[in-house]
Amino acid sequence: MILPFFDYGATLFSNVSECHLNTLYSLQKRAGKLILGVPRDTSTEFVLKELKWQPLQVRWKKQVLTYVFKSLYGLAPPYLDLFDFTDHSYLPHNRLFISQPSKLTLYNQLPKSVEQIHDLDDFKTFMKSHVV
Repeated sequence: MILPFFDYGATLFSNVSECHLNTLYSLQKRAGKLILGVPRDTSTEFVLKELKWQPLQVRWKKQVLTYVFKSLYGLAPPYLDLFDFTDHSYLPHNRLFISQPSKLTLYNQLPKSVEQIHDLDDFKTFMKSHVV
């Protein structure tokens, strides 16, 4: 119930300042501790493990990579298609954040074996073992 709020803006959050990211990370930790009903000084690692949550930066990284993969293989809806720059009139303003080259750089940093993957489920399985 909490994670979708953090996930919703994954592509936008990857472009904000470290100060704002730290605020979001703190909110994730605090939310987890409230859900578990544990003291504030409980370790974050314990909370994340107990809730089976990944740190936000890992979740966001996987989401951005999934968006790039979907765009590369024509699986993304038009408003998320990173590589269709022909008609911008229908796109929301945040298109500028989604199309930034940092997303492609992140994808290009994956092992070369990712080029052999053309199925979304296989790609998600690949990320479980390669994206930390």
